[in-house]
Amino acid sequence: MGEKKDKKEKDAKEARLTELVVPKAEIAGLFRVLSDGLECGCLTYGGERIELAQLKGLKVSIKDQGETFGVKLKFKLRKASEADEAAEAS
Repeated sequence: MGEKKDKKEKDAKEARLTELVVPKAEIAGLFRVLSDGLECGCLTYGGERIELAQLKGLKVSIKDQGETFGVKLKFKLRKASEADEAAEAS
């Protein structure tokens, strides 16, 4: 049981979650920003630049809330050693 809790805590340290409320008219713009960042090789999160080599996963969840969408962006980052290996491979 303790191992499961430790893994969740470790995963939380490697992940960053952002929750947004986006008007329906602006949702396409959010995806343009994400796709432009992926195309150029980096994303900006809270003023911090995240290189794709650092990114282990990106999860996007969208829920209709009437006139807006609830959007959750979850960035899962690699450990420093994994990021170095991924950068060397690309």
